[in-house]
Amino acid sequence: NHTLQVLSMSNNPISDVGMALISEALNHNTFLTDLRVVKCGLSVKGVVYISQLLNVNHTLQVLDMSDNPINDDGMAVISEALKHNTSLTELSVGECGLSVKGAISISEVIMGNSSLELLWMWGNQIGDDGISAIASALGNSKI
Repeated sequence: NHTLQVLSMSNNPISDVGMALISEALNHNTFLTDLRVVKCGLSVKGVVYISQLLNVNHTLQVLDMSDNPINDDGMAVISEALKHNTSLTELSVGECGLSVKGAISISEVIMGNSSLELLWMWGNQIGDDGISAIASALGNSKI
């Protein structure tokens, strides 16, 4: 399909297996700009598939993974992929079980990624140290 720009699978229990199929299908897609997988039952394994997609797909601009239990380990995986991605402008990781470690991973993205413009991370427990890491990154960012 050469016209589909937005794919929302939100509130569908696709889990990691479904994310693997979607990621593989989108590896060569050059039209999709918006992927929403909110509340899909994704774990760190599903995030690995998303990070692989981010490494090869250069048209995706919006990624919403909110309300999936990816936790800090999943955020670390996504953060690593975003250090090299130049197309994503909006990332949403609300209610993803992030703590201070996840916030530190996000702060590394803020400092190293020049394309990210919007970051949604509501409903996580990042605490004062997490806020401090993000605030410090904002002062030294490319964003």
